[in-house]
Amino acid sequence: MKERLGRLLVKYIQENTSILILLLIAFIVGIAAGTFTVNTLNSSQKGELYTYINGFLESKDAAISQGELFRQIFLNYLKLILTLWFLGVTIVGIPLIAGLIGFKGFTIGFTVGFMLDVFTDLRGWLILISSVIPQTLIILPCIIVLSVSGIRLSLFLLRGGNSKKISRNEVKLRLVSHTLMSIVILAVTALGALIESLILPMFLNIISSNFYN
Repeated sequence: MKERLGRLLVKYIQENTSILILLLIAFIVGIAAGTFTVNTLNSSQKGELYTYINGFLESKDAAISQGELFRQIFLNYLKLILTLWFLGVTIVGIPLIAGLIGFKGFTIGFTVGFMLDVFTDLRGWLILISSVIPQTLIILPCIIVLSVSGIRLSLFLLRGGNSKKISRNEVKLRLVSHTLMSIVILAVTALGALIESLILPMFLNIISSNFYN
């Protein structure tokens, strides 16, 4: 079973190498831009962000219900997946999808850079473990896979539009395939959102109990 999954993964990478490289570059550029942005913030701007985050962690509002937290996280992922699905069925979706991956990298780079720069104690690492790592390990691969699906569909429509040789059935098959992929990814991200909503309150409680009492 492991060998079969390994072969499928290798085949997937080989078939989508150029797209994966494009997305990887966009993601790395986004991370670099996010980290650089942290370094460009002056002490006043960092102080305002620190005060806001620190105030939230210190207050009882940090104990948000897991149900509400899951709803908020899942809705954010749902919006992202619907956006990627829509961009996949448009000819201009390729640069916009790459831009979304770049923006995802930017948010991760900024968050990691800011937390480690401002919170020099264990708080920074606890926040990263609870909020960044789950979505990076679970959600990001899902978004990459869906982005590849969307770019493949966009390329297919672009090439077909130029050649005028695409049948309606072939378009329908590609569209159904992209839609089913989106549904599968949505199910996986729902699981990721559930895990994130279970982990985050636990770490926020640890931070609140050990650093603000």
